[in-house]
Amino acid sequence: EVTPKEPEVVYGSDAELEVKITGGTVNEGVVLLTRMDAGSPPTQAGAFAMGEGRFGQRLQRVVQPVQIAFAVGKARSPWVSVDVMRQPRFESVMIKVTPPAYTKLPPKEFAVGTSDLVALAGSIVEARITSNRPLSAGVVTLTPPRSISRDKPDSVSVSTQGQKDITLRWKVKGPALVRIDLKDITGAASSQPVELDQKLLPDQPPEVT
Repeated sequence: EVTPKEPEVVYGSDAELEVKITGGTVNEGVVLLTRMDAGSPPTQAGAFAMGEGRFGQRLQRVVQPVQIAFAVGKARSPWVSVDVMRQPRFESVMIKVTPPAYTKLPPKEFAVGTSDLVALAGSIVEARITSNRPLSAGVVTLTPPRSISRDKPDSVSVSTQGQKDITLRWKVKGPALVRIDLKDITGAASSQPVELDQKLLPDQPPEVT
């Protein structure tokens, strides 16, 4: 029995594979067989004994799908495919802040990293994101500072059908740590989120003319 039964690995990461052998004492060396497909010759590497009939081996820095099986003597497990998940990355993130209508102030736009996120309460923030991968969802999590609030984090999620562009919107209630995460169409999540410090701009009293 090979575990995991349907192995998946993030692009460039290691895959940990195990087999449990039953039916008696294993007197021969257990090997891990790998091949690109059914038409290619397999290579082999010795598996490590893990106790209780379990043996394991690691595939290092996997960058393309492969097929694996464990073998001992003339016995071999069924071939299992190792799928590779490519993690989505943030190619660009543009922020647009639209102040409340009563202020009559124009929207402000900037690329993440070029300006601070400072906004009046009631402002609408729009994050326009471009990724390297077709996406299934994006989520923004807003965590207020513990020093001023015990509220739980708010989150806003948006689903998409394989586009590389996605837009997230939220309303400014107060200062918060903003975290943006992505998920691609294979279910792989972004390893490095985008984080912003959302600061609250004090409202100015109305001018009397």
